[in-house]
Amino acid sequence: MRMDPIGLYEAVRGRSDFGELVEDLLDVALTTYNHHLIDPGEGERLADLYERGALHDADGFKFLCELAMRTEPEKFREVLRRRGLEV
Repeated sequence: MRMDPIGLYEAVRGRSDFGELVEDLLDVALTTYNHHLIDPGEGERLADLYERGALHDADGFKFLCELAMRTEPEKFREVLRRRGLEV
């Protein structure tokens, strides 16, 4: 299954492991050595989305995927592969 972040959201939001997927992607974004690819405003937005629990919403999930894809594309794809998904 190959798709963009919104298509991915639509495919996984009802899965029992959706919360775990969000946590794994958040881990990818927060532990990157490529943090220079995330500007301060994006970091603040990520923190806000996390605090509000909005990473599980379409826009928050899309933003999280975009950060993870930009900073750690291989780790991003590996997280998806482990769940039988790809982008």
